Amino acid sequence: FYPGLRVHVWRGEPAEALTAARENAGLIVLNYAQLRSLSPAIGRVAWQAVILDEAQCIKNPDSQTAAAARAQAAKREMRLAKDRLKQARKLSKQWKKAAKQARKKAEAAATAPQPVAVSAAKPAKRSAPTKKAAPVKARARRPAPGPTARSAAAVARSVIRRMDRAAAAPSPAGAAVPTKLPTKSPPAVAPLTPLAPLAPA
Repeated sequence: FYPGLRVHVWRGEPAEALTAARENAGLIVLNYAQLRSLSPAIGRVAWQAVILDEAQCIKNPDSQTAAAARAQAAKREMRLAKDRLKQARKLSKQWKKAAKQARKKAEAAATAPQPVAVSAAKPAKRSAPTKKAAPVKARARRPAPGPTARSAAAVARSVIRRMDRAAAAPSPAGAAVPTKLPTKSPPAVAPLTPLAPLAPA
């Protein structure tokens, strides 16, 4: 902080005004285009110090700006550049990004399934999966009903059908149509004979 410092900002004056500006000010501020326009006259002035801000503008040694800057006669020189700092920060970010991507790739490769070798021949078409047929339960065959296994209801229906056919059939004149089936008479049973009493011993 130097409040008593007299500063002269260069406004495009001719090179002859450098001597008067140097006597009336302690600091002269100009840009690189003005430095080129004042060269080589500005190179013959003795300066206490030359400060080059944004020194990346003279990184090309073959340029006119770099040649004008090198021609300054000064006891002290200072070059300020933030380009290297920007490059260092950018490079650090790039390294961090690359390390992060490499870590993600390694994790993905560790979790990914192993590749399967496939021959160069044309792969066969996969057939549609067939559904498994449900097992068929064998049914036990029922034995054919014999004459003794007929129910009483079936016998009754057979008798009724026979009676209907007999009633519907034409009968000769004067012949009586039976209305009921003949029944068999029960067999004769001989009477029981009483037993003689036993004689006492």
